[in-house]
Amino acid sequence: MKYTSHKLITPVVFAALFVAAIVGTIIIRSSDTGKTAESTRETEFQQTSETSVENAVARLPLVFEASHSGKRTESAADFVSRGAGYRLALNPTEAVMSFEKNKTPEQETAPVPATLKMRLEKANKRAKAAGEKALTGKLNYFIGSDRKNWHTDVSAFQKVRYTAVYPGVDVIYYGKQRQLEYDFVVAPKADPNQIELAFDGAQSINISAEGALILQMPDGGEVQFEKPFSYQEVNGERREIASRYAVKENNRVGFEVAEYNRAETLVIDPVLNYFTYLGGELTDEARAVAVDNTGNFYIGGNTNSAFNLPLLNPLRGQLSAIQLGENDAFLSKFNANGELIFSTYFGGSNAPNEVNGLTVDSGGNAYLTGSTRATDFPTTANAFDNTKADSSRDAFVVKLGAAGNNLLYSSFFGGNSLDVGNAITVNETGRAFIAGETASVNLPITVNA
Repeated sequence: MKYTSHKLITPVVFAALFVAAIVGTIIIRSSDTGKTAESTRETEFQQTSETSVENAVARLPLVFEASHSGKRTESAADFVSRGAGYRLALNPTEAVMSFEKNKTPEQETAPVPATLKMRLEKANKRAKAAGEKALTGKLNYFIGSDRKNWHTDVSAFQKVRYTAVYPGVDVIYYGKQRQLEYDFVVAPKADPNQIELAFDGAQSINISAEGALILQMPDGGEVQFEKPFSYQEVNGERREIASRYAVKENNRVGFEVAEYNRAETLVIDPVLNYFTYLGGELTDEARAVAVDNTGNFYIGGNTNSAFNLPLLNPLRGQLSAIQLGENDAFLSKFNANGELIFSTYFGGSNAPNEVNGLTVDSGGNAYLTGSTRATDFPTTANAFDNTKADSSRDAFVVKLGAAGNNLLYSSFFGGNSLDVGNAITVNETGRAFIAGETASVNLPITVNA
């Protein structure tokens, strides 16, 4: 794409028709007369839909993906998980969590993510890791323009178990999008007093009147671990065993458990509710929703997925960490029961990417539009434009196959200034129409436009 320096003009609305290339572009200059009643209703509907989507996403289980390597290093992670406002990496003796807050209107830059490391003191560094409750859904990554770094059909799990972190004690990680649970499973005759936790990154540790563990973070925020729930299975029913946190010397945290039947398994179940720290401000954003003709639903949006924790043979080549883009676009597909079919991340590795519009055709292929500043946004050989030379945002058009693991079409669309795709639809013949706004004086148009 050629770049021509010019004075920024007021953005205008555009609409374009895509087949394998641009067939035509219609320029519609924006009006200053204000919103119509119809556009106001559409905005209200969109806001309601986005709220419903965020609430639905919050109820979804955490998704863990494994990293794969022939050897393990002490600080490396076996499994990672990421979602709305959090990043999580696990190894036998640590759970490392990174919490991200949105930028407020008063802030020029986004707050630095806060990192909290929960260490299992004197735990077995060679404890065996295993994913449990494998998801039928897969994860896919189309990050950057180098196809060698694209990864598809990555397996995912709802739970991760570490066996024998202490003699006779396993730990299982699981949860929902806004909370992490970790069960200590204490075998018969094993000693729960072995369990001792340390928290790196917290300035102080206190226990509330309700029995919750409160960690004060350096930025003034609080991370809350709810009062532990301990139980044993008796005749198929859970029988609660009284338990509480105990803060020990050097701010180590253990569990005090009332008398229980030591001939049976004991489960100690604390819950980390990190949404209290985020304060409702999530850095991940669902921006578009679609439903296909079989009842599957799709969510498109943005995720601040930079993950700087050490991983074993991470997805992106030989880097020492998963380094997704500064702000990646994503598409997640769920069946009518809310079960994940796939999640696909895409975008450039060196600048923000965002989804604004989403639609689905009769074959389950997904079409997305939005904008990117990334020069290495992934494009396909049949793209209308696969280069980006200027530093402003360009619109993009993406078509993903029904399984989410095939990038069927991806292209830049824009001129020499700001260009944003805001909406997309597709007709029965597979022609895609996008609408958006531009400040470019040389937006591609045809002679019959």
